[in-house]
Amino acid sequence: MKIRFYLIFSGLSVIIILLIITPRLRINPLSGLSGKSQAFLPARAGEIPRLEIQNFKLIQTAGEKKQWELEAISALEYEEGNEIQIKETMIKFFKDNKIVLTLKAQEGIVDLKTKDIKIAGNVDAISSDGLELKTESLQWFAMNEKLVTDDHIVLTRAGMKIEGKGLEADVGLGKLQVKKSARVEVPRK
Repeated sequence: MKIRFYLIFSGLSVIIILLIITPRLRINPLSGLSGKSQAFLPARAGEIPRLEIQNFKLIQTAGEKKQWELEAISALEYEEGNEIQIKETMIKFFKDNKIVLTLKAQEGIVDLKTKDIKIAGNVDAISSDGLELKTESLQWFAMNEKLVTDDHIVLTRAGMKIEGKGLEADVGLGKLQVKKSARVEVPRK
């Protein structure tokens, strides 16, 4: 009886000590991360990532020129190894080694075979010439170098505002097409 009491008391003591110390330690339960819901990204409920990387950075180049640079707070790779799931991400697109567009989003997926990128959750994009795009999801198709969404979009620059549904644009947002229901507001002078 005394031994059982001692073991229970010892076990509780260890749990209490861990609870006190844990806020100072960073513990990432991988099984808990894989079950979170996502905006349009495939759910991986029940799957455990084979690799988790904190402060992830990935750079895509063509010869000597940088095409894009992706940074994320965390990245998860699963067994298939074809995709990397990213959280809290920023992507910088380059043309002639100069930044032409910066994208920010809550989450995304990078397809390692095609180099396509899907991002979702408060997507905010700013071009080098000051055009800002806000939407909920956006896809980068590497083969034809296009940004595409079917979600509601808001484009702003110097007081001008364009709203609509869906968008197809080049990487610098220089050439863009609003797919449906385009509405333009121009400030009066």
